Amino acid sequence: MQSLELKNLIHTYIENADDKLLNIIKSIFESYQRVEDEAIIGHTADGRPLTKSLLVKRIKKAEKDIDEGRFTSHEELLEEMKNW
Repeated sequence: MQSLELKNLIHTYIENADDKLLNIIKSIFESYQRVEDEAIIGHTADGRPLTKSLLVKRIKKAEKDIDEGRFTSHEELLEEMKNW
């Protein structure tokens, strides 16, 4: 069965489902999403596994740091490198 046919069939099932079945389907989707969020999508420079949820968390923290001025500009880094 092709993807479009399968989606249409599932849509029909959902339209005719009672609350019990809808809650089961909801649980399945939520469980699937948690698995996807915790799937390893890469590794850090020191070899530790990196999950999607951890990456999103790090990105949000980095964006907040930038918004609050906690960063080193390119020019500041060039000056700092002179002392290495």
